[in-house]
Amino acid sequence: MPASYGGTDEFGWNPSSGKIVEDIAEPSLVEDIASYPANAFRRPKLHFRLHPDLLPRTDQAMFDRFRVLLDRSVNAVHTDEQNPWPSIRTLLNRMQAHLPAPSHYATVVEVFLKANGGVSWGLYPDESGIVLSGALSVEVQREQGAGDTEYEESEDDEASFVTDGRKVLLSEHSLSVKQRAEEFARACGLSHEIIELLGKAGWWHDQGKRDRRFQAWLHGSELAALAALSADRPLAKSGRDPKQWQSSEAFGYPRGSRHEFVSVKVFEEAAVESRETGELIKFLIGTHHGHGRPFTPVLSDPAPVEVMLEHNGKRITTSSDHQLYQLDSGWVDLFWRMVRRYGWWGIVYMEALLITADRSVSAREQRVTVPHMTVAEVNA
Repeated sequence: MPASYGGTDEFGWNPSSGKIVEDIAEPSLVEDIASYPANAFRRPKLHFRLHPDLLPRTDQAMFDRFRVLLDRSVNAVHTDEQNPWPSIRTLLNRMQAHLPAPSHYATVVEVFLKANGGVSWGLYPDESGIVLSGALSVEVQREQGAGDTEYEESEDDEASFVTDGRKVLLSEHSLSVKQRAEEFARACGLSHEIIELLGKAGWWHDQGKRDRRFQAWLHGSELAALAALSADRPLAKSGRDPKQWQSSEAFGYPRGSRHEFVSVKVFEEAAVESRETGELIKFLIGTHHGHGRPFTPVLSDPAPVEVMLEHNGKRITTSSDHQLYQLDSGWVDLFWRMVRRYGWWGIVYMEALLITADRSVSAREQRVTVPHMTVAEVNA
């Protein structure tokens, strides 16, 4: 979307604002790629736009020089009569000296300059510029203060891997997120009812990870997963070495599956809340990884399995094929009911509290061993 469309102001989303906003495409992409583990199965490609409107503006003479180098590179790509990379590389080298360091733009330019092959390029539709692309890794150096606790967690299920060799039990993670969400809500001065609802959403948010295929993926073993589930000690986070990670499909867990929507179905089957309060909890569970606003990712699960939980003496079961992606599932209707009931800002405020609670707990789990608690102790 062009930055000239506006739509935001200093307070956030404002569709009536026509003020040109900052173009943050590259910085956002860099942050996303840098959040992936080094050996991640999937990582977005790095892109960098070379366009007159995006060239560094130091003095007019240098900008004119950039334009000449860009035009030369565009012509080389357009004619396809010579290798355009030397021209592009010259432009990147000149730009590098005039970009603030450290910055995301300087990082991207350095990565492309150091790339040993694997870089492709294409023209803008109007041939006014070039877009560079490559499956390249990026590291972002940042200083983190002692008080910084938020963990920039990937929204994919690869975020369920902890890389320091420690396993995190689902019961421990669920209780910690429940308590942290309640702490945040209480500190924000929310009502007792909302505090309680956010806590319950925190406890139920990852119960869909009880899928035995998901557990096999985390354990790296189907037998270990079945033993853990039998002992009511499923994992929330794996402690396996990233070099040992395999595709989830190797354990029968379909690529692109979303555990949070299975968590929604588990919560529905538990039937522990009235319709109105249950709807909010259900919505918060489903959106805690950013999906379901209003559509959920389509899932292809040709061999669904039963997901089971013992809760307060009741055996709860549901299918791993949650079917909330179907247009008649009622999920989109739930989205609009939540918006009408709590308002645009109200519902995202509560979403943010749960998401931040989950991520801050995940950050702590990267550093601290949390004492084990069973589901029975959590429910007490």
